[in-house]
Amino acid sequence: MDEWGRLSSQLATNPAYTNHQILMGPSTCCESSNADWTAMGLIGAGYLQRFASELKIITVQRYPDNNCELNGAENPQLLFANYLSHAQLSEHAAEYIEFSRAVQAAGKPLYMFETNTAACGGFPGISDSFGAGLWATDWALKLATINFSSTLLHVGGQGDYYNPFTPPPTNQSTFRQWTTGSVYYTALITAELFGKSGKSRIIDLNANGGENLTPGYVVYEDDQPTRVLLINYVDDASGGHDIIARIQIGGGDTLQPASSPPQVRVKYFEAPSVSFKGNMTWAGQTLGNHFESDGRLKGDEVIHTIQCNAETNQCSVPLKAPSLALIFLTDEALQNSSPPQDATASFETSFRTRVRHTATIDQAVLSTSNDRGGSNGHRVGSTSFGSIGNGVIGLGVPGMGALVGLFMGAIMVMNFRG
Repeated sequence: MDEWGRLSSQLATNPAYTNHQILMGPSTCCESSNADWTAMGLIGAGYLQRFASELKIITVQRYPDNNCELNGAENPQLLFANYLSHAQLSEHAAEYIEFSRAVQAAGKPLYMFETNTAACGGFPGISDSFGAGLWATDWALKLATINFSSTLLHVGGQGDYYNPFTPPPTNQSTFRQWTTGSVYYTALITAELFGKSGKSRIIDLNANGGENLTPGYVVYEDDQPTRVLLINYVDDASGGHDIIARIQIGGGDTLQPASSPPQVRVKYFEAPSVSFKGNMTWAGQTLGNHFESDGRLKGDEVIHTIQCNAETNQCSVPLKAPSLALIFLTDEALQNSSPPQDATASFETSFRTRVRHTATIDQAVLSTSNDRGGSNGHRVGSTSFGSIGNGVIGLGVPGMGALVGLFMGAIMVMNFRG
């Protein structure tokens, strides 16, 4: 606290800083790491009140496990089930409920500033698996239900297993040789679930009677349900644990009349098993296998249209084991989660697309055009194709199988308020 006080005083008295509210903190971890340095302990010590003028964002970090080998190497096979449990990650998230309320009362946003499957690079066979993508999505959404504004997945070096993306192991200059991890799909899925309105609110549905392996969430915009996300953690490619989720707006114990849209649109996140690595698909598209990615989805997007039953006021959505479904309750919700029609297309170079090539530039041109004067040069924006119009703005201060096995061919009925 005193160290923070000295730093904040230096910022406040430095004429070079016109915006003094630029700090993030305290970035505490779980209580087991340091019993004397906890989020609630700092709240009690007056951290939020003392540094309210300097703090822009309140941050914490959390890993459910670690591969640091402090007490010997862990066996990932014995740990995998922990990442297929909605109940376990919900217990971890619940530890922040009281802290979140205090942060909200202070008028600050709360970020999970660093997280991933396991500290020290993750576990082989878990952190780079399809199951990790399901877990990361569930974890991020559960945190959102207790007012976390953002969840940031840690990226490590080339030898780390939990990376959203990893560069080629050498300085190769050809394209499509990156590796995209399963948790990168989490970023795509959660972005589409919340949409672009900035009005999204999320609720844990406690789906299927709170069943551990089949969680679900609903997003509201302007007090109307717009999107539903369902997960089936069960690892059974035989179809014996596939689920039919019957979605109904109102009805049940909501004290509202039952209704349903005429149809819903559905995107699936799919792979043959939870341990699968590589060509998993989001809405029929993939970022490729190991050493195949250039950061763009490949293949045609597949959006399923499911007709709803006007008599029962229910929409029956199939959910394979394992898989994730993002359900758009209206076409407007789908549109608000999709890129605009006039979005800039990306190509392997600024001029043309080739299957394989190396981008080149005339050396004489390079020698007279590169650098632009270092930190004192002209701020012309981003080098990313299609983003010049936004790049200059970016240079300023940035804005911030057990129980389900009893229900073979199970049916979930979910009612939520309209």
